[in-house]
Amino acid sequence: MSDPKLTQKQCEAVADILVLAMCADGHFSLLEEEKIQAKICGMDWDPDLSPSTYINLSIARARDVMDSTEKTKAYMETRAQILGNSELRDLTLKKTVELINVDGMNLDECVFIAQLRAIFQV
Repeated sequence: MSDPKLTQKQCEAVADILVLAMCADGHFSLLEEEKIQAKICGMDWDPDLSPSTYINLSIARARDVMDSTEKTKAYMETRAQILGNSELRDLTLKKTVELINVDGMNLDECVFIAQLRAIFQV
């Protein structure tokens, strides 16, 4: 089964969640960043918007919210609203777990996944 068709805003929301997940353990892995780029390039990404440029901007946004539980929660809630339906939230959660498992899941990442699962209600 192929991924559902996403709007550009939904693609960006998926990318933002993946980047936030990469930041959850405080360790930025080049392998994780490459995986994020591969995942978003496999979606209906706007060819006029460079995925690597978007990822860099998303990293800056993620760093801004990661210092506060409330800001992180609000950031995830906003992305959940953009994703809309449970199918897209579930797909995003699966992609996020796959990404985190690239270098092994630690306690911070387990907490992040639990928070994301609660916000996404999946």
